[in-house]
Amino acid sequence: MFSFQRSPNNVISIKVSGKLPHEDYKNHFNPKLNEMAEEHNPFNIMILTEDFHGWELRAALDDLLAGIKFRNKMGRVAIVGEKSWQEKLCQFFSMLFGIEAHYFTHEEKSDAKKWVAET
Repeated sequence: MFSFQRSPNNVISIKVSGKLPHEDYKNHFNPKLNEMAEEHNPFNIMILTEDFHGWELRAALDDLLAGIKFRNKMGRVAIVGEKSWQEKLCQFFSMLFGIEAHYFTHEEKSDAKKWVAET
């Protein structure tokens, strides 16, 4: 499940929880990123995971395709996570898409907010 919060600048905060289905990407995630891409170039993303269990197979493909589509529009991506695999995934996507991404623990959430807002 996704929930979104827009900041007054070029940052969108996305809270993710549970196991993400394709429908959430189709109906929520992709439209929000399209909106941000139209308004801001680049835009920054802060992802906050809470009880996140990954993706359904089709949703994992949706996530990969969104990364490809928006990689030239994204500035910084901060991932605030709770598991070591999320940190490794952040490093992988940073290399794969050539974006500036950094992993933070929940205890470092305020640092993540500051970092992702810098341009």
